[in-house]
Amino acid sequence: MSLEIKWKNKKKALKRAVKLADEILDSRKDIYQDNWALMSLDALLCGAYYKVNRAMFTSEPSKKLDDLLDALNYLRFAIVRLMEADRKQ
Repeated sequence: MSLEIKWKNKKKALKRAVKLADEILDSRKDIYQDNWALMSLDALLCGAYYKVNRAMFTSEPSKKLDDLLDALNYLRFAIVRLMEADRKQ
């Protein structure tokens, strides 16, 4: 049995989510700076977990979205960290 999820404009919606995460990243340059490069992989993952956890208990939709986009950025930093480590091996 195959479960197929119908999602209209999936690529467009995902691109919009990444664009919003980019906008958050740009708007918080002063906060992020290059600090993520100094953080361990575990610290980056914990940062993403913290943001997701906080979003779970936030009732305001705009704050929930903000936390999730912030979590996405922490995950992107973690992915870059892993790709760099893989490239060095």
